[in-house]
Amino acid sequence: MIPISGVSHFACPTVYNGELKARIIIYNFYSLQGVFDMTKTATTMATAVLLALSLPAFAGSCPMDMKQIDAALAANPGLSASDRERVEELRAEGEQLHKAGDHADSVARLKEAKKLLGI
Repeated sequence: MIPISGVSHFACPTVYNGELKARIIIYNFYSLQGVFDMTKTATTMATAVLLALSLPAFAGSCPMDMKQIDAALAANPGLSASDRERVEELRAEGEQLHKAGDHADSVARLKEAKKLLGI
């Protein structure tokens, strides 16, 4: 027997005992489906919010990396001319990519430059 929508098992107390139990089980099953759908929706929304809040954090790491590279270059590390040129090139590429909004590639270039500098 399919339960009447919105009617709890207390609305039919005169129904035969076995039929009442079946109605209670079916009603509770349909009620739980709503709970699971709501949980899924809430989880999806929470994930979207966390993702949206974390994107600026990735974008904000580029300027810090560029400052670290600039400070290391100013300290005149013992790099060969070709390595120093490569670091400056990677730092410039990273800044261009950051300004263009491609933060993942920017971080990759800056990380490579920091690796060459040993920081």
